[in-house]
Amino acid sequence: MEGILAVGGFWLFLIALVMKKPLITYLENKKSKGVQEADSKLMERVHALEGSMVTVGKDIQEMKDTSEFAHKLMIDSAQQIAEAHKLLSKNSQDLAEAQRLLATAKHEAGTTQVTVIAQAKEEPRLIGTNAPMINELGKIIDDSTVRFERLLPAPIERVWQYLTSSECLPEWLAEGSIDQRFGGKVKLQFDVDETPERAGKGENIEGTVSFIDPLRALAFSWGEPGSDCPTNVSMQVSEVGDQTTLVLTHSQLPAEAMAEAMAGWHAHLDVLKARLADATPPAFSKRFKEVLQTYVAIVATTIVATTIIAQPVSASSLSDDSYVAIKTQRSRAAAKYDAIARDADDLKRRIADLKRDNSAESDSARGSLERKLDSEYRDMKDLELTIRDLDNAMK
Repeated sequence: MEGILAVGGFWLFLIALVMKKPLITYLENKKSKGVQEADSKLMERVHALEGSMVTVGKDIQEMKDTSEFAHKLMIDSAQQIAEAHKLLSKNSQDLAEAQRLLATAKHEAGTTQVTVIAQAKEEPRLIGTNAPMINELGKIIDDSTVRFERLLPAPIERVWQYLTSSECLPEWLAEGSIDQRFGGKVKLQFDVDETPERAGKGENIEGTVSFIDPLRALAFSWGEPGSDCPTNVSMQVSEVGDQTTLVLTHSQLPAEAMAEAMAGWHAHLDVLKARLADATPPAFSKRFKEVLQTYVAIVATTIVATTIIAQPVSASSLSDDSYVAIKTQRSRAAAKYDAIARDADDLKRRIADLKRDNSAESDSARGSLERKLDSEYRDMKDLELTIRDLDNAMK
């Protein structure tokens, strides 16, 4: 038995000597492989962590940008609200004066109920009409009209192309086309993925061109297909050095849609300005949400002021003196409108003559006349609104 154990031990010793080196090599390889796998997993985690840090950094920067933009809008909206309150106070004084002037009419009529309208002035100062453009927020002109004025970083020819051509419209507004002639058709189709606010309510817009003066002005109706109550959009452009001023007016808006319409145009114009500057435009939906609450506050505050300017009346509730006074004011406004229209026609002829002269003096004079023509167009629009209100008062 002892001999067998000795022989077995001898052979085991030989096997151990022979297998020592392969076994050590195997164990070392396995250990090395395990280290490499651990290192690989560690590197993957490091890369994942780096990616997360970059994402967090972008999120922080975006939050910072959004905060700064929101802060600016808060300051701007506060200025708008202060302007509206100032106008409200002034209109309250006008209303009190009108009530005093019509007290006699109330007594003569022998009634206990007389509806009063604040007397319109020859040159009504509606919100935003003549106020300086201290920011890029839209202005409320009356209870159904809003206006935006933007200084765009591009020559007038390029701006006009972006406003009218099928190639450029999708870059800031919507897919579609504008037939650039009187009576031409306007068709726009919004991408609801980029503008989810339009999903189910107005992603397709149709209209008809009501006025066009190439490189000067464009106006067209705006509504969903088959709409019985379309709104109206007008755009006026003018040169300011190597830049262009755009005045965009959207009228006949229902009161409940004004805040969303203003937020929408604000976001679209921000995209347009970035495109013209060859910069990365803001995401429409993000910018829309940023400015919407600001416009909700502006609309809520301003509509209170404008409703005092012209309270609804009917001709049957007016005394004869009041009816005559309103009719006289309407005649004066119409006469002033006609005079401004004649001046505008004369300015257009003079500008056309100057375009044939390429001298520096001619260019300077033409620029001055074009700015004056833009002012005339805005005055005509304001007078149209005043005449409409006076007509409603006499119905």
